[in-house]
Amino acid sequence: MRMRRMRMMRMRRAGAERGYPGRAWLYCWLLGWQAAALQLPPCEETDYHFEYTECDSSGSRWRVAVPNPSVECSGLPDPVKGKECTFSCASGEYLEMKNQVCSKCAEGTYSLGSGIKFDEWDELPAGFSNVATFMDTAVGSTENKADSCNNSSWTPRGNYIESNRDDCTVSLIYAVHLKKSGSVFFEYQYIDNNIFFEFFIQNDQCKEMESTADKWVKLTDNGEWGSHSVTLKSGSNILYWRTTGILMGSKVVKPVLVKNITIEGVAYTSECFACKPGTFSDKPGSSGCQVCPRNTYSEKGAKECTKCKEEMYYADEGSSACIERPPCTNKDFFQIHTPCDKEGKTQIMYKWIEPKICREDLPDALTLPPSGERKDCPPCNPGFYNNASSSCTPCPPGTFSDGTQECKACPAGTEPALGFEYKWWNILPGNMKTSCFNVGNSKCDGMNGWEVAGDHIQSGAGGSDNDYLILNLHIPGFKPPTSVTGATGSELGRITFIFETICSADCVLYFMADVNRKNTNVVESWERSKEKQSYTHIISKNASFTFTWAFQRINEGQDVSTSLGIGLYNPAFLGHMLPELLPSIEAHRLLVRGEWLSPYSSPWEAAVDEPSMLKDRHTHKSIPELVHWCTELWLVSKCNGVMTPGWFPWLLFQSRQFINDMAKIYSITVTNAVDGVASSCRACALGSEQSGSSCVPCPAGHYIEKETSQCKECPANTFLSIHQVYGREACIPCGPGSKSTKDHSACFSDCLVSYIKDNQSLNYDFSNLSQVGSLMSGPSFTSRGTKFFHFFNISLCGNEGKKMAICTDNITDVTLKDMVAESEDFSNFVGAFVCQSTIIPSDSKGFRTALALQSNSLADRFLGATVETVLENISIKADVFPPSPSKIPDVHFFYKSSTVTTSCENGRATVVTMRCNPNKPDQGELSVPSSCPAGTCDGCTFYFVWESAEACPLCTEQDYHEIEGACKKGFQETLYVWNEPKHCIKGVPLPEKRTSTCETVDFWLKVGAGVGAFTAVLLIALTCYFWKKNQK
Repeated sequence: MRMRRMRMMRMRRAGAERGYPGRAWLYCWLLGWQAAALQLPPCEETDYHFEYTECDSSGSRWRVAVPNPSVECSGLPDPVKGKECTFSCASGEYLEMKNQVCSKCAEGTYSLGSGIKFDEWDELPAGFSNVATFMDTAVGSTENKADSCNNSSWTPRGNYIESNRDDCTVSLIYAVHLKKSGSVFFEYQYIDNNIFFEFFIQNDQCKEMESTADKWVKLTDNGEWGSHSVTLKSGSNILYWRTTGILMGSKVVKPVLVKNITIEGVAYTSECFACKPGTFSDKPGSSGCQVCPRNTYSEKGAKECTKCKEEMYYADEGSSACIERPPCTNKDFFQIHTPCDKEGKTQIMYKWIEPKICREDLPDALTLPPSGERKDCPPCNPGFYNNASSSCTPCPPGTFSDGTQECKACPAGTEPALGFEYKWWNILPGNMKTSCFNVGNSKCDGMNGWEVAGDHIQSGAGGSDNDYLILNLHIPGFKPPTSVTGATGSELGRITFIFETICSADCVLYFMADVNRKNTNVVESWERSKEKQSYTHIISKNASFTFTWAFQRINEGQDVSTSLGIGLYNPAFLGHMLPELLPSIEAHRLLVRGEWLSPYSSPWEAAVDEPSMLKDRHTHKSIPELVHWCTELWLVSKCNGVMTPGWFPWLLFQSRQFINDMAKIYSITVTNAVDGVASSCRACALGSEQSGSSCVPCPAGHYIEKETSQCKECPANTFLSIHQVYGREACIPCGPGSKSTKDHSACFSDCLVSYIKDNQSLNYDFSNLSQVGSLMSGPSFTSRGTKFFHFFNISLCGNEGKKMAICTDNITDVTLKDMVAESEDFSNFVGAFVCQSTIIPSDSKGFRTALALQSNSLADRFLGATVETVLENISIKADVFPPSPSKIPDVHFFYKSSTVTTSCENGRATVVTMRCNPNKPDQGELSVPSSCPAGTCDGCTFYFVWESAEACPLCTEQDYHEIEGACKKGFQETLYVWNEPKHCIKGVPLPEKRTSTCETVDFWLKVGAGVGAFTAVLLIALTCYFWKKNQK
């Protein structure tokens, strides 16, 4: 045996010296030896395939024949010299391994030449893998964390793959070996900043490549697809798409979507890829497949698309099957209003939703209602007038109108209050547009996302329930009226709209703002049905804004409308998807072996022509039962004799189940809009030269005096209202403990607070606490145990009223200096008196540095500082903090935030309680209520206590007492000491020690004795005198 092993090693070495690949040669030799021993039949061409060996150091390789699985034969072709390792075919070609030449792909297939593309996601393609972990190392046992993420993964959704929706860290991994440098490209949708999405590359030693320095993927706009590409080096590349969700409550993370992953740089492709269902390739040598047009379909590898019988069936663009047209219902048409005619009338018109997919000739089908009913037109919107024409036109500059009367010039001493007020919806205003967008396809392109409806505008039909129905309003800029130019407050304008949502499913209405066409951020969102209500958004910077309302009836991961019939060749996909889809989508048709079964009553009748499978030729099952039945049969392998690969029931879904769910907007009002119109005039300041002169801007902090229409400065310690500058009442007094800025734009605290009680004055000086104080509360944990902290910055007082507290997202990625310099364009930059960020520590999710997110302003207006516990409807409950052990009263700083949210209709409020604590010097300690570790119990009012010796009042004469010393050698000392415990700082200093002269005790004893002796002698003399006198 040992001699045989040595002989085999010598033969292998000899083969390597002749240029044969040692391992492959030995493999072939062993096969030949085995065939000779077993007398196997000779190999035919269908029994084997060709592969290349690994490249050697000279860049060459061999082509060898490899038997197919489960095939045993003899006489494989000998190895031959292969193409060089860097060889690749052009796009549209593949390497035919038998002759080692490039050949064009046949019709119905395509090739990228040196690339591979993944555009079908019915199942996870070969080579891809999922790894789910829970990266937090601080909570619970490792086993519990691992188990909590067992069900987290990237999920194939047909046209794309979707990330996890929880707060696990899940990586989608693909390893590729490149013979030459190349690239990776993919499209993605990433709209939720509560999930971290990174793409990076590692080599085979698990070290990140240099090209992944910028691995954080940028957010995309709602409904838009972005693209990302990275250069790849030759050799092994392991690609990672990694997501980590941060769930800070019950709100579900919106997942990341990825599609069309393309990798360039593979040496060759030995076969072409079949066009996926719904696409075709009609020419040899194609580098891609075309999408089948509407009302046609194709199966996998199609050379052309097959037309549907349009009178009975329909198909959307890119469909893999024709779908039977259902009977028309009231969900298949909508009404619109025509523009007003010269008689001031509008007509109500009914139109089919395009493309029309229903039939009117079926039983119980509805027909289109008659159109043409005439009604009175609504009036023009304020600032517009029809001028006896059929259309409304904006009033000329310097004029105004309420929409019912013709435009008039503003009287002397007034100017137009420019803006937009849309409350009548007969036609879409000129600065608004509407569109429809679908995540997975383009079937609703060209449709109106919103339709005007007289006194409101409402969401349209769309192509399917998960379309984004979009309404845009463009405002080129904001400019306050001339006389308000001097009001330098934080508000330049505002947008207010009244809306409601009527939903039977999980609909969502998004309100978004795009600044200078750079990036779109979600300002607020509302889920499910909402009663008629108003929402206001404050504009604080002069820029070009595009406001967007996007309504989505359902937010399903699967784009069921892409192919209304889902071809379930993969049974695992069936079992995974249908439990999600069935509760929210209406099953519509069943296709069994090419035969449509379409009764409209449930339970359905499913015909199965397999007596061996079922004794009865018909079985009645409801939709969930039918799905469960089919899934069970396949998964337990009981269908093998009935269902063959390439056939499986097609379950079809109606894509407009919730078409009656809608959003309505009744009015939209924008103030101080550039190029706006006026519905009224407002008083303005006039020049002093002559009466009736044009309006002039008032200087900062000046109001318009009613009697003279001249500008006059606001009194001291008042600030000018940004909503009104007419009359003395426009100057609003500052709150207690505050003073106005020089330009009367706001009130602030100069860190000095006085308090008088029982004829005792307490004066506080918080100047040493004017620098930004910080507090990290927590840790807190999400439902899965992710650790996070609440981080607060507090700018208490001073700084001439400047908001010095800064919070940003991803603060670890930029320096504070750079961040402030770019703050105008930094969308997640927050400057306030009090701001908050959520911090994910570096050890929590495996990131290199801590991450900050969800930065919010908690206070942008100072209300006052007082010892009282109530100010402007903001109160401090007695049990928020434990009582102070000293008798020194706490000083409360009250702040307000103008940002309105759905949960805080009046905005947020913040109270910072300053408490004297001599045991905590310098900056002292900030803390939050023990019952509310996030600083708030209701999410709207935040409480902080700041304990420090610097929060003690200034010292006065009542805070010390004197102690007199004994008289020594004619001198006496007087000392001054602080009252204990000391509860004051600075203020009146402790007086110096005082020394005074005094007499000793012996001297006074002598004087006393002398006086006593003299008194005694005198008394004796007087006694003798009166005794003698009485004797006589």
